[in-house]
Amino acid sequence: MVQSSIRSIATLFGCVLYTGSAFGQGVPPDYGYQWATIDRPGNRAATREELGGNPFYPTFGSVGVTYRIAKTEVTAGDWLEFVRAYSKHNPGQGFNEELTGDFVRASTPNPSPEDWYLAGQGLERVPTNMGWRFAARYCNWLHHDKADAAWAFESGAYDTSTFTVNPDGTINDQHAHSEGARFWIPSHDEWAKAMYYDPNRHGDGIDGYWIYPTSSDLPPISGMPEDGGQTNAGNGAGELFPLMPVGSYANVTSPWGLFDGSGGVSEWTETRSGYDGRLVRGSGAGGLIEVDVITAAYGIDVMNPFCGLRLASIPGPGVLIVFFLSGAISMSRRRLSCT
Repeated sequence: MVQSSIRSIATLFGCVLYTGSAFGQGVPPDYGYQWATIDRPGNRAATREELGGNPFYPTFGSVGVTYRIAKTEVTAGDWLEFVRAYSKHNPGQGFNEELTGDFVRASTPNPSPEDWYLAGQGLERVPTNMGWRFAARYCNWLHHDKADAAWAFESGAYDTSTFTVNPDGTINDQHAHSEGARFWIPSHDEWAKAMYYDPNRHGDGIDGYWIYPTSSDLPPISGMPEDGGQTNAGNGAGELFPLMPVGSYANVTSPWGLFDGSGGVSEWTETRSGYDGRLVRGSGAGGLIEVDVITAAYGIDVMNPFCGLRLASIPGPGVLIVFFLSGAISMSRRRLSCT
């Protein structure tokens, strides 16, 4: 029986290595982003007490799978690359803030890819904004490994043929990313888990949710990093904050190591809100710190270019190897206990 169990482990481990390798072929590049792996699949949702005690407030934060989420928001430099690639196959875009956000500009009325540029020096690492539908197209493009083709922007994570509006103003946009997507806009649950859920909130192995996305129940301090500030939301600098690169508050993170949950730019989720919008989370530079609390989700029209993007993605192959290997050892132990 012992030898049989050992053979079973060896066989399963061989399958694990094969599975990891096969899965690894589908794991997308990092594309310059740092990623946090959000595990503890099946974690509990926030309780009513953790959400302020409102008996009518919907609970959220439970996610049944392991996933990755970018530690920082999409930057103007990232977005410039996308705009140039998209406009190559969709000429005549002109100035459309849903596509360009605040920082991408064109030098001609009918720009070629090389005519797009950033509207100032040092903006490459500043977080940017865009319309939800173009955030979805960005995910499609990454899903297809930045393929130089028109179709690469229109499906993969989201089917853009559904991006239509009815006469009454309601939208038909695909509710959630497609099965098999390698990049997507995080759901409200995925975003909230990565920002507020802490597996060790109340001690080793005792989980819970923080009130703010800075691993704290106290509001982050508004101010410059060198002055002890923890966010560029609010008005702690005395005047408008200068544009700041992502991750500028290097010592202030969510429990999973995400930067700029407060400040930077408010972030899209893919979760529907009302008849024409998606839920948005977090404050932006100079915005209200009050909207950083765990309960403060609000809806924005998908065609409003107000918000930015933090990518979600599939986990790396190593996660699956650990998962299946632990299953193999557990199965072996059960078999050995029957001898």
